Amino acid sequence: YKRQFLRWADDMFSWAASLGLMFGTEPTLNPNLLDFVKTAKEYRVPNVYFSTNAMKLTPALSASLIDAGLDEFNVSLDSASKATFERIRRGAKWDTVVRNLKSLRDQKAALKINRPRLHLSFVLMRSNIQELPQFVELAAELGAVVIYITHLVPYDTLGTITESLGTDLDELEQYIDR
Repeated sequence: YKRQFLRWADDMFSWAASLGLMFGTEPTLNPNLLDFVKTAKEYRVPNVYFSTNAMKLTPALSASLIDAGLDEFNVSLDSASKATFERIRRGAKWDTVVRNLKSLRDQKAALKINRPRLHLSFVLMRSNIQELPQFVELAAELGAVVIYITHLVPYDTLGTITESLGTDLDELEQYIDR
């Protein structure tokens, strides 16, 4: 993978405005992640980012990503509470994710830097919409600079039809106003 990545770097990075490191799985599990970030920054790619579940975003990895020059990353949080988060993000642990994001926030503050910028995502569902106002407060506490709010795309085969807000936007507007 490293050799192929270096070929891409030589071919494309001189004109790339942004590079998303998406591997079809959790990026923090890729043993080459730090090398890929460093290489992209050596080629002066202005914006290097990835999306993560933040479970493996340990304080040590955060420090290494800061040193490597990562510009931003997104975490799909979808809630403002442990119970809702762990129900939606099966296998993920709220305490671990929040602790990891607070560690990153604190490291950036100690270094007086604003990168990598934290983006948080919230997929709107019937069972989490009531947490949207608290999610915004949590995002501020964690130092997020961007919040993405999207509607759930329901799939009957996944059993998510009942979670969809559908066209009933009155409930959504109530929480957006708050």
